[in-house]
Amino acid sequence: MRIPALLSTLVVATATALLTPPAAAQSEPEGIGAVLEGYPLNLARAISNYRKRIRDDVGLLTEGAPKGVASMLWIWRTDMQRKITVCVDDTAPVPVRKMVVDAAMEWTRDPRVHIPLDFGLSSDGVPRACWKPGTPNATKPDKPHDIRVFFNAGRWSVIGSQSVNPQVMTSTFDPSMNLQGLERTRMHNAGEVAEARRIITHEFGHALGLEHEHQHPRNACVNEFDDEGLSKFLSDLGWDLQKFRTNFDLLADAGVLVDGEQPDAKSIMYYKLPKSIFKASAPARCAIDSENVVISQRDRDFLPELYPKATADQVALLQKRRDRMTQQFAAKANKDGGPVAAIQSKGQTLLGDVFAD
Repeated sequence: MRIPALLSTLVVATATALLTPPAAAQSEPEGIGAVLEGYPLNLARAISNYRKRIRDDVGLLTEGAPKGVASMLWIWRTDMQRKITVCVDDTAPVPVRKMVVDAAMEWTRDPRVHIPLDFGLSSDGVPRACWKPGTPNATKPDKPHDIRVFFNAGRWSVIGSQSVNPQVMTSTFDPSMNLQGLERTRMHNAGEVAEARRIITHEFGHALGLEHEHQHPRNACVNEFDDEGLSKFLSDLGWDLQKFRTNFDLLADAGVLVDGEQPDAKSIMYYKLPKSIFKASAPARCAIDSENVVISQRDRDFLPELYPKATADQVALLQKRRDRMTQQFAAKANKDGGPVAAIQSKGQTLLGDVFAD
């Protein structure tokens, strides 16, 4: 993205921080900072390296789609009655764990979609607990759950099925989503509950394969950042360069499904962005002065493109994605003038990973 002067400043200012072990976890900032992704550095690097490896090996995998931004490589398969299994760390109080379930299920309530989130609910609606090493009397499951919600440091989720990809996760039993501080939500406080539900809904959007809407490749507002204002913003958040790039780089990258429209500023996947980080001449639409607390209509209209209701449509979508990716492997081979067989072989290996039964 642009703003080279700021990035140069940040590289110098954060080089030491990036190489220094993080201090003891602190609470996330209030307001805008409450939902920003804070991947651990090792996970951020693993994701970045994996995307780069895909791009270098088989090319830029993109697919035009209306209404939203998602990653085609990491949309969950839901054909053949597959479920997306979820566990929730049982260190949080039961009411909070039930709130996680209810907020996450907002994504499933459109009659046009099939998103089979399976929380393994008990008879009184409590989700299954995540297995943790060293837990007394706990039996390690044969297979890790697809989405693993914990309340450790940071508020973030990996994108879709990255959570079960060993090239991304050090262990596929590790947290794939963290909701730091939400375990302390006072359920009698309506404001706290609303904010917690907003964060959970946003993070489950990521867990279903959605990317940040403000990182839409057509978002020209990234060219309107004010260096001084943005620098102060990052300083106030205590951010390093890696975290900045994770949250704001445009997604001209491997595996991105994008539309032909401008980004949806009402999306639950779009950050609140204060006016102070933009130039005075920036278009008014760039500053989002209030949090998006619910799934927008364009979010909802996008979901059937990713998780169609009918089984026949699920199968057709998978075939469309497979055909599109195969075409792009061939296009890269032709463009590079390199070893076609090698590129196609790498492509077939990737197809096997993405579409494995």
